[in-house]
Amino acid sequence: MFITDATHLYQIMNCNGSRLLPNHERPTEDDTTLREEGNAAHWLAQEAFEGRVDINSIRDDLRAKNGVMVTVFMFEHVREYLLNLYPGEMETVTTWGLEGFQINGRADHIGYNRNDDILDIDDFKYGYSIVEPEMNWTLVSHAIGWAIKWNHWPTWTRIRIHQPRPYHPNGHTREWVISRDQLHALYQQIVATMSNPDDVLRTGTHCYKCSKLGNCPAARQANMNAVDVQMHAFTDQLDNAALADELSLVEHGFKMLEKRRDALKDMARHRREHGEIIPGYELERTYSNRSWHKWLTPEMAAVLLGRDMSVAKLPSPSEAKARGVPELMINALTTRFESGVKLVPVDVDAKVKRMLK
Repeated sequence: MFITDATHLYQIMNCNGSRLLPNHERPTEDDTTLREEGNAAHWLAQEAFEGRVDINSIRDDLRAKNGVMVTVFMFEHVREYLLNLYPGEMETVTTWGLEGFQINGRADHIGYNRNDDILDIDDFKYGYSIVEPEMNWTLVSHAIGWAIKWNHWPTWTRIRIHQPRPYHPNGHTREWVISRDQLHALYQQIVATMSNPDDVLRTGTHCYKCSKLGNCPAARQANMNAVDVQMHAFTDQLDNAALADELSLVEHGFKMLEKRRDALKDMARHRREHGEIIPGYELERTYSNRSWHKWLTPEMAAVLLGRDMSVAKLPSPSEAKARGVPELMINALTTRFESGVKLVPVDVDAKVKRMLK
C-alpha cells in the first residue's frame, strides 16, 4: 500500500514520479526560532480554543509547551485567528484512503455550519512564507477526509489560510470557496492519481520545497536548460521593457545561483575534510599575501636591508574622519574622480517620493 500524508500530497499531485526518488528531509526552517514560535502559537491557539487559557487576558509569564515565551504579539495573532473560526474542532484527524493508498492527515481546525451546509477547513500559518488557499491539496484532502468520515459532501467548502505575520494584499485570512461538485471532482482527481500514478518527473513551483530535489534528474535538467537558454538568447531582439524584465530576472537568478554555489562548495569542503571523495575536487591550502613580521620596525628594517623602507603618507579621508577631522574640512581638501558608469536597479516609487519631498 502507498502511504503518504496530506502535507506532501501537493508533491504527488504535481509530480507523480517523485515518489520513486530517495527521500532527504529538508530543514523546516533555516532559523529554528521561527519553527518553535509556530509550535508555540499553535499550542496557544488550542489551549485558548479549549478554554484552558483566557486569550483576552494577556500574561507576561506564560510559556508554551516547548518552552517558548508567549508574547503580546502572539496573543494578538492567536486572538485574531480564533475570532475568525466557526465553532468546530481543532487538531482533527482527516486520514482517508481506498484500496492501495492512504493519506494521513490532521487539520488545524474544522468547523461545520449545518444551517448553511458550509464546511470550513482552517490552516493556521505562523511563518513568513506566503501560503495560498487555492488548489491547496493538503487542505482539500482534509475536506475529503471529513466528508468521507461523516458520509456527507457539503454544499460549500471554504479552504482558509490564517497567516497573521507577513503582509498580504488580501489580508491575514484568505479563503477559496468551492462547491460540492468541485470538491468531488478534486476527490476523483486524487483517487485517479493515487490509484494509478505515472513515473514521470515534472518540474514547477512545487519543486521549491520538495524533499527529493537533490536527487531529481528532471530538476537538474531544468537547471541546465535555463542556463542554455540564457546563453543562446538573442539579446539585441529585446525591446526595452523586455530588457528590463529579463535583466531583473537574471540579476535575481545570479544571486540565487551564487548562494547555491556557496552552499554546494561548503558541503563539498565539509565532506572532503571528513575523508569522502568528491570527483574532480580536492582541498588545497590557501595563503594570504606576504606581510612583514609584527616585530619588524622601519628603523630595524633600514639596518637589516641597508635602505630606508619607511613610507610617509596621509591617512585616507575615511581614516581622517574616524580620527575626528571635521567632515567640512575633509570635503574642502578632497575630490572624487569619475571612474566610469554602472547600471543600477531603480525603485521608481522611492525616487518619486524623494523628488516630492
